[in-house]
Amino acid sequence: MRFHLLALAAAMLIGVADSKVKCNECSVRSGDACGSTCTGDYCLYLGTVVNGVARTTLVCYPTDHYIMIDGTTATANGGCFRKNVGDDQFSYEVCNNGNFCDTHCSGSSLSLLLALLLLPLTYLLKN
Repeated sequence: MRFHLLALAAAMLIGVADSKVKCNECSVRSGDACGSTCTGDYCLYLGTVVNGVARTTLVCYPTDHYIMIDGTTATANGGCFRKNVGDDQFSYEVCNNGNFCDTHCSGSSLSLLLALLLLPLTYLLKN
């Protein structure tokens, strides 16, 4: 009986130790590969398009929330939060619901970026 209790306690400790997640770790222009990883409590995705230049920052993050540029809070596992400030765009995501969960925002950002690039082209082709 004592062995089973020790095994259960060890399994619980291992479960707590495994609560860390693997995240991408880089700051790159959008489209460039992110070659590094880290392990932390949360993953943080920051996507920006400032003055027409798209940039993505992915890092391990110590808390379950991020204060966005307008003062509102992005909370963990709440999905991708987006804010526009003038012509600049900001995307945020804090997560710990799986390894490399920090990529959920990126697909939508890519779609948005492509739409912004293709819209003027479509207009030019019509005229």
